[in-house]
Amino acid sequence: MRLANVDASIILATLSILVPPALCVFGDATYYRPGGERGACGAPNADSDIVVALPVEHYNNGENCWKHIGVWYDGNYVDAAIVDSCPTCGPNDIDLSEGAFRHLADLETGRMRVSWEIL
Repeated sequence: MRLANVDASIILATLSILVPPALCVFGDATYYRPGGERGACGAPNADSDIVVALPVEHYNNGENCWKHIGVWYDGNYVDAAIVDSCPTCGPNDIDLSEGAFRHLADLETGRMRVSWEIL
């Protein structure tokens, strides 16, 4: 019986990563290269870092700096730190670092429809 409970816990944990929550935001995701530059939150970030720039509506004047978002695309998931704002993004669109984008798709994808939420 204990083994069945453990198996059920593993299955539920896996599903929580693979299936986006009902209250998440839907928008487009693109990628950028931070290149060691400082984001709006004040720290430099490498292209390989797992970070994201939020649209100004969700960046909220820095209130969300260093929080994380969960992003889902085509059965893939990434947890990225909020380090920058994206003034050119649509109200629900996000700009992922190359490192974060690669967790979801090949860079050649360029733009993809994702679901995301602030964790």
